[in-house]
Parts: sequence; structure tokens; C-alpha cells
Amino acid sequence: MNRIVSYLFKLSELTMEIKWFLNKRKLKKIKLLVFDVDGVLTRGNIFINSDGEITREFNVRDGIGIKKLQQENIIIAFISGGEGKSTLLRAKSLDVNYCLTSIQNKKNALTKLQNQLQISPINTAFIGDDINDIVVKDIVSLLIGPRDSSPEFISYADLLLKSNGGMGVAREMSERILA
Repeated sequence: MNRIVSYLFKLSELTMEIKWFLNKRKLKKIKLLVFDVDGVLTRGNIFINSDGEITREFNVRDGIGIKKLQQENIIIAFISGGEGKSTLLRAKSLDVNYCLTSIQNKKNALTKLQNQLQISPINTAFIGDDINDIVVKDIVSLLIGPRDSSPEFISYADLLLKSNGGMGVAREMSERILA
């Protein structure tokens, strides 16, 4: 039984790598890469301190990945439904100029951003992880998720990363785009 499970896991990994290969052209056209925050750039945990402030834990390697993408003139944006003080601070530290927090409708927010930047859906990729991110699928070239995305999101995603949320998603994405 363990052999069968192991075989199926390897087969699913191979299938996903084939999907990445087949989408290489789309990846090369990306000019705007948008990240959800909770569950993508973080593990999905929020911490509330004694003053009632929400904080998050970000991965340092993701910062390097974001910087590498910016050096290649790829615009990075964060769109999050969550409250944003810690997210805004992280965006500022990475020179991410488009950080939208407390967003109720990510599709509307992303459409406005695309219009503002004059970037078409064919040049946009979105990395999300849960059902509230699915709404952008028809206005992006690729909908991508971390390995531990919700089952509902996975059923809509074009591609899945090997990394779990908060564990190097942006770094892996940068390596895949810049390969």
C-alpha cells in the first residue's frame, strides 16, 4: 500500500512539473505578479498582541525572490482581505508600491490595478490559496497556489507550487519565472 501511495505522489509531482513546463510561455509574459498575503506569503497564522494589533510572520527568502523579480521589471502587488499594518510594513520594506489591504472584492481591486498600470490579464499572474482568491481567475493568465492551498482553490488553480504558504512561495515563484 505504501508503494502505491508513493507512486501516486510521484506521479502527481510529475504531472505538476509538466503543467509548469507547458505554461512556460505564459510565465515569460508576466509583468504583474500579485500575491495574496495570509496563507501565501505567511503560513496563514495571525498573532494578536496585548494591544490588539495583528502581526504576521513573513519568510525572509521570499523577500529575496521579490527583489529578484523587481530587478527584472516585474511589478509586484499584494492584495489581501486581512487588516494591513504588518502587511503594509512588509510591502514598504520590499519596495512593493501596490499593497492593498482589507479588500472585500479582489477581482474589482485587481481590475482597477491592471487598468491603472495598463497591464492586461494576459500579463498578470495571481498567487492565492483559498476560495476568496478564485474570483480573479478570469482576469489573470495564471492562477497559482501554494502546495497547501484549500481543496476548493486547488480545483480552480492552473498551477501549484512545491512550497507551502509562508515557506518560500515568492522565492520559488521567482525561480520559476526567471529560469
